[in-house]
Amino acid sequence: MMQRIPASALAPLALVLIACCQSTAVAMTVPALPAIYARAAGGDNITLIFGLTFTIFAVVNMLALPALGTLSDRFGRRPFLLLSLAVLIAEFMILAFVPILAVLVLWRILSGLTNSTSATIAAWLADITPAESRTRRFGFLNASYGIGLFIGPVIGGVLSEYWLAAPYVLAATVAGIGLILTTLVPAAPQSLPEKSSVKARTVFNPFRHLLWLGSAGLAPLALVYFAVNFSFNSPDALWAIYTAERFQFSPSTIGLTLALFGLFYTVTQIFLVGPFSAKFGATKAAMIGVGVDACSMTTLALTSTAWIIFPLLAPLSFGSIAHPALQALMSRSVDSTQQGRLQGALSGVVALATAVAPLACNALYAATSKTVPGAAWLLPVALYAVTMPIWLVARQRGADNRLASADFEA
Repeated sequence: MMQRIPASALAPLALVLIACCQSTAVAMTVPALPAIYARAAGGDNITLIFGLTFTIFAVVNMLALPALGTLSDRFGRRPFLLLSLAVLIAEFMILAFVPILAVLVLWRILSGLTNSTSATIAAWLADITPAESRTRRFGFLNASYGIGLFIGPVIGGVLSEYWLAAPYVLAATVAGIGLILTTLVPAAPQSLPEKSSVKARTVFNPFRHLLWLGSAGLAPLALVYFAVNFSFNSPDALWAIYTAERFQFSPSTIGLTLALFGLFYTVTQIFLVGPFSAKFGATKAAMIGVGVDACSMTTLALTSTAWIIFPLLAPLSFGSIAHPALQALMSRSVDSTQQGRLQGALSGVVALATAVAPLACNALYAATSKTVPGAAWLLPVALYAVTMPIWLVARQRGADNRLASADFEA
């Protein structure tokens, strides 16, 4: 009989494996998605339809995530992780075998309403991790997404050449493994309602969760977190177009750059996040990550030399060190009864960045491609220039207030 995984030993690893299964499964489906939607839409306006489905998913998910996070604080993590993975598996099978556009769009909406995999795993991991170890473990969690980005598209692209539905059948199988693992991970005491001394009130208005971030004193950090995710998501719809037009990269070369970025990102999250956090602390690690990312994006915007792109992928991926550092900083600022609400609210911030970044960068590129082709990559740099001073000023004021309070008590 299969034994449950001890929470103190293997539960964090199991959660990272679940995230890896989910990210790999999703990444497998990416190469063939345009063909799937073209088959359902008859090839008409596929670019518009394809982009619209991504926007719909991001917006719906942004609206749903805060409520899902709060509900997981009250009722535990497992039910919502199981629901998210189950709907994802069903969507993969529908994409594979139901060539009806209306059905695909409806399942995109349903998937957006129930997709809380990343937020739930992050909250569950925070439940079972001491505060001083969260940056490193969040780094391992983020590395699982890099692994998915590295291996998923390669597998999906090869399989789709033989059978269009094959990547989706395999993706459903891989996500199913994550579903099974979810049933084996024991619930953390902090995530069970009967163990909580204070129950978080369920709020279904996502904008109230954004206000809650402000009332919890997390607004400055959340703004930087938005900027980091804006930068990370800005290449989603632009990278292939930009590198093909600016540097004449072929599709295979573009695929190679994406695979290398996924590899560098994984190495950064696994091997560099922990040491950097231990040496410099989460605050300095976040600042270093943002600084490296801003410099890398500026170089990308200004360079006209194709070969520079390849070594530039390393610092671009290294900038992602800011992501787990910011997560850890914010998770330390709330108690165990609100970790799900925090991760849900932060996932809403990520969803907002996911919806806004590709649209904003593509629009700017369309307007400036003939005159200043790299201008779109300066958008994340501009966001950093606005959000980082806000955080630093707020941080200094907080330090001054604590010092004044200590002097008064003395």
